[in-house]
Amino acid sequence: MHARWKVQTISISGATDPYQPIERKELLTRNVLEVALEFKQPVALITKNALILRDLDLLSQLAALGLVVAAISITSLNEDLRRVLEPRTSTAANRLRAIAELRAAGVPVMAMVAPIIPALNDHEVPAIMKAAADAGAQAMGYGAADQRGRADRFRGVAARAFPGSR
Repeated sequence: MHARWKVQTISISGATDPYQPIERKELLTRNVLEVALEFKQPVALITKNALILRDLDLLSQLAALGLVVAAISITSLNEDLRRVLEPRTSTAANRLRAIAELRAAGVPVMAMVAPIIPALNDHEVPAIMKAAADAGAQAMGYGAADQRGRADRFRGVAARAFPGSR
């Protein structure tokens, strides 16, 4: 590396989940982690998928060098709601298992409660935080859904998925 290079953490997932279903085949995230390990590049990952555990070997090596933090995002403990809001993502139980296994391997883990959507999952925040802490999360974060101009869309999703919801 160039002597003037100022190492900064690279966020893997700023715009999209690095462990989408196609990652099982393409291994793009795994390849990035291999390069990060080779060059001692700090990384941070945010995911909604337990597929992160596939890369536990690399993540634990990065953790031993203080070069990684993982964030697992949990939107709901209600699987009916999760299936509507986040199809093709891991169940809450598998996300909590991922937190526990990452921590057991020495990987620093935080939990994200996101997105928080009023009238759909806002009442679950304390239970999600407790479950994540019980699984081993060392820190918590949250993100509220940006509803500017989208309130009708959220109400429509709720009404279709959960007739009689408020």
